[in-house]
Amino acid sequence: MSLLWNQLLRSKEKIEVKVQKIYRDNFRESPNRALNDNAELERIKQKIESLDVKALSETDPALILKPFAKNEYSYIETEESLRSFSQEILKNHKIIAVDIEQTNTNSYQGYNCLMQISSVCSDYIIDTIRLDQVIAKYLRPIFESESIVKVFYSGASDLQWLNRDYGIFVVNYFDIYTASLFLDKHRDSSLVSLINEHCDANLDKNVKKSFQVSDWRVRPLSQEQLDYAMLDAHYLIYLRNLILQKLKQVKTSELLTSFIIKMQKNCIKTYELKPLNLSGVAQQFDNEMSLYKKALKNEPEKLQQFDKIRAKEIFLKLFQLRDQLARQLDTNPEIVASTKFLFMFSANPPIEFTATGIAEKIISSTENPGILPAYLYHIVHAVENNPSLDKESPEKEVDNDLKAEQKLFRRQRHEEKFTLKKRLYENCRVLAPDGELLSYTNRKKVNWYVNKGMAVLVGEDPPIIKLNFEPSGRGTLELSDLKIDREEYMCHNRVNQCVICGQQETLSRYHVVPGLYRQHFPEKLKNHRAFDVLLMCFRCREKANAEADKFKLELTKRFDVPLIEFNKPQQIKLAAEAIQKVLSTFTKFQESMPKDRKKKIKEDIRKNFAIINLDPTLHPEIQKELDKFDYKENGEVKINEKFNEFFGNVKNFKGLAQKNSNKDFRNMHGRLVVEKFKSIEEIKAFIDEWRAYFISTMNPMFLPHDWNLALREKAKLKQKEISE
Repeated sequence: MSLLWNQLLRSKEKIEVKVQKIYRDNFRESPNRALNDNAELERIKQKIESLDVKALSETDPALILKPFAKNEYSYIETEESLRSFSQEILKNHKIIAVDIEQTNTNSYQGYNCLMQISSVCSDYIIDTIRLDQVIAKYLRPIFESESIVKVFYSGASDLQWLNRDYGIFVVNYFDIYTASLFLDKHRDSSLVSLINEHCDANLDKNVKKSFQVSDWRVRPLSQEQLDYAMLDAHYLIYLRNLILQKLKQVKTSELLTSFIIKMQKNCIKTYELKPLNLSGVAQQFDNEMSLYKKALKNEPEKLQQFDKIRAKEIFLKLFQLRDQLARQLDTNPEIVASTKFLFMFSANPPIEFTATGIAEKIISSTENPGILPAYLYHIVHAVENNPSLDKESPEKEVDNDLKAEQKLFRRQRHEEKFTLKKRLYENCRVLAPDGELLSYTNRKKVNWYVNKGMAVLVGEDPPIIKLNFEPSGRGTLELSDLKIDREEYMCHNRVNQCVICGQQETLSRYHVVPGLYRQHFPEKLKNHRAFDVLLMCFRCREKANAEADKFKLELTKRFDVPLIEFNKPQQIKLAAEAIQKVLSTFTKFQESMPKDRKKKIKEDIRKNFAIINLDPTLHPEIQKELDKFDYKENGEVKINEKFNEFFGNVKNFKGLAQKNSNKDFRNMHGRLVVEKFKSIEEIKAFIDEWRAYFISTMNPMFLPHDWNLALREKAKLKQKEISE
């Protein structure tokens, strides 16, 4: 516990700034984005076609080499400084050099972290993480200007990144790398080589490579990182001038013009995610299979029992599920689940492909399951329902439109159920009769107090009311628990924004301590827990839920409590659902099924039937129907027409068992964990653990002021413990 808080406190010195962007696949149009439709592409194409061909290859005979000076550049991290920069470039410059640093860490498709821009006389570094939402507003006019040359080195990726994150296209483009190859395809055209040869520098390729893999998300960046980032762009304008002068000496004007015009075609491309390459996935299975065989070379009996066809089928389906989840969460697939785990799970699958069976298998695994345990039912569906994806299957094209529609539907369903229809924090103040600030509330509550004659309005915008009665308490319990000074807490409003990324759309409440546990806390700890209810956007909420489910898996090991544990009524319901689901496929294809597969399915059906039959919680009328089934001499039920007809016609699965309330069908995991605690203090420590875990995994950048106060008090207490 203390370790997590220590990690948090240390992170204050070197904090990771979260991306403040509205992601494209949130299905809300970002202010950054220009629609990449046909009309937009046609507009850019016309701009490129109207470029002055002669101007594209113009050089400046008076341009001299300006040596790179460390720390002599402007670092732009505010909107005002970005606005001034944009105005300066548009008004006074005809050429700029551009370089971008991006990251794929914790992201499926990556995002931009820094942009370095050089003019003939000045260098600039733009913090694209802090300024993500205004980059397009101020930089699109520069990148689309026909009169400003934009110089890149091997800029194909940079063009895609600009389009991916901001919807920006580049007009009047020049690539140093392709121009150097056009001049002499046999020479070393690496940027280090070009700078060392022509710019009187002595750069080390190994040092450059070490900086290329830097974590560009981290703030503050070191001086060495910033110097490296700026150096690449600094020399590009001079190199373009030099290479063009040499090209004019060895190439005809027609060839040179044709080359530069062809270069512009790279700019008429939009960013698109590539579909999953299934043949490549099959190759990864074969690679893991080779390692597996080597590990079991002294255990031939295990290799003989290994069902390669079934394992490969499961692996390919899980790999496809992992890729789908990684795209949806915009995270690295290895974070969803390691490839090694996918293979070992496929090589040794659970006996029963149910959520419980899968959870038990994951818990016993020695490989890292990532956040995949949060998607147990997705795994069941992927393995049992998807068509076979063996190596001989033709690779299927991903229908992007259909997937987009499906995701939009899920998003809309989430918004209908969870997204707040109005601002949660209206910061209306409630005063005690003596004028002391009691709490914040919303306008609806203010109107209720006033209309009931229980308070008078004493202020506007936002409203302030004074109660006509002395309240039973002044809301000090929770602040006392958190060691927060009341006066300091009350002088700050809460802001309607995602606590992770700062976005102000698609917000919904997120409970730091999951309701699965919280509902079983004593009333004292359940009431007035606004501190643990935070606002989060759709995307960050998905990630936070996945991380929370990962922590739940840790708790199952610590407390020896199953991740999914149900009362008998729910077990009966799930067993009946499983029987009906399998029967629909089994009755249709049993004639063509292999004998071993048919035998396995019947065994699974009978296991689920055993959960239902003769259970004391089963409804008496249902038991009478089950008694009419045909049974073998050994007591096994016969899976015949009578059996199929009964389970095929079940509509209300909850009605199979005698129940008292819907609580009978809830997962008991949370209650079983809370019952392990022997005192209120242990539960409070459990709550603190969830808070610390949330911060350490999500790195929220926009926590409410009361959280920051609580963290500060934690730091003081920790320092006091150390000094004592």
